[in-house]
Formats: sequence, C-alpha cells, structure tokens
Amino acid sequence: MSTAIATLAGEERTFAVLPGQMVLVTGPVGAGKSRLLRRLAGLAPMPPQITWQGPKGVQMLADFMPPLWLAPTLGEELAYGLHPAEMESQRVLAAWRLQDIPADTPVEALNRLAALRLALAAMELAGTRLALLDNPSACLPLDDAELLRKDIAAWLQRSGGAVVIACNRWQDWQPWVQQTWYLEMDTDMPKADAHD
Repeated sequence: MSTAIATLAGEERTFAVLPGQMVLVTGPVGAGKSRLLRRLAGLAPMPPQITWQGPKGVQMLADFMPPLWLAPTLGEELAYGLHPAEMESQRVLAAWRLQDIPADTPVEALNRLAALRLALAAMELAGTRLALLDNPSACLPLDDAELLRKDIAAWLQRSGGAVVIACNRWQDWQPWVQQTWYLEMDTDMPKADAHD
C-alpha cells in the first residue's frame, strides 16, 4: 500500500491523498471549494477542528485568467526561480505539448489551455508533489478539457505526485478521479461523495 502524500482529517472522517491520485472537490457554487484549496496551500487558516498534513512541495494554481505571470516569456516563466538544464526544460515542454511554441513567446499570447499547461509544466520542473488546481477546466472547450485531463494523468504517472482539483464543472473530471470530496454549504470539512 502506498504512503499518503497528504491527509485531511476532521472529527468524523479522514481523507488520504495517495501518489498518482486525482482528487475532485465538488459542491454548490459558494460552498467554499476555492477556500478549501487556499487552506490546503497554507494561504488561509485551517479551522481548529480540521488537521491537514501535506508535503513541502505543494503548489496552487488559482482560478485567474489571464494568469498572474512572473516573467514575460514562456521560457522565462517555465524556469522562474529555477536553474534547469536545457534538456530537462525541453523534456518538460514536450511532455506538456508546448515544445512547438518558441521560448520567447510573450505569455500574454498564450490561450487558456497553453497557459494552464505552462503553469503545470513549471510545477513539474519544480518537483511539485501535490498540485492544487482551482477550476482548471473553466472556459475550456470540452475537447481541450479532455486534453488537459490526459496531460495531468500522464504527469501523475511520471511523477508519482497527486492533484486536488476544485471545480464547478465536475463532469469534466468525474470519470478520471480516484476520490471525490463533496463540500456542502456552510461546512469546512468535505464528505465522501456517494459515487466513491
């Protein structure tokens, strides 16, 4: 049995996030799915009755479009704060289907799918163990959402990491996830979805 990458424990239940897993956080609009991700990322305080134990390599991709870029070009954004070998950068770009976009392309010129892939490629290059994704398939056509799911699944296979995805378009992810956490209105701790 695999050792959990992270655990979320409340008074009545505990969830373990295992290597290679996609976890889906669903619930009504306004239930606090994004707030839960911010708490898991350490960007907001966790209620005292809930315990979160996650890895050091946690990164969150917030629901901003256009994204908040740290650098002006694709190549600089990919390696921001890192010093990867050229071959490693090329491998990661190819894995995320970005190899045909020139490194000097302004990040503002990327469409939503390419922007998401670039952010996720940077996470892979940084060795992220747990990625928290807020509404990644929002505003994507269904075909692009499917490509993104396949790319993320391949990344998890390569890395042994895990992803927690909060979204309103749960249908994009349901067939692919290993766990579903359902967050009700006015609650802080999700419950296991009936589909699990």
